[in-house]
Amino acid sequence: MDTPAPEEMSGPLHQKHVVQLGDRVHLNGSLFTVSSNQYEWHMICPDGTEGQMMNATMVSPSFLADQLGVYAVTLPTDDGLAEILVEVQE
Repeated sequence: MDTPAPEEMSGPLHQKHVVQLGDRVHLNGSLFTVSSNQYEWHMICPDGTEGQMMNATMVSPSFLADQLGVYAVTLPTDDGLAEILVEVQE
C-alpha cells in the first residue's frame, strides 16, 4: 500500500473528519489557544487497535488510522476542551 498523504486538521473546538484506513493522521494544535504551550492530546481508539499517538505533548502529533471506526481525540485549551472525531473508512 502506498503511503497516503497526511490529513491536516485544525479549526474550531468541535470537529469531525473522515480518513481512509491506513492513513497517517496529523493533528494541528497551532490554531487553538494553549497559553502554557504544554499540549496534552488524548485519544480514545476503536476496539481492536492500540492506537499510539506520536508526539502527544507537541503542537502537531500524529497517529496511524489502523482500524475502522471512530477515534476521539481531545486537547485541553484555554477556551475549553477541543474535541476531534476522526472516522476511518475503507
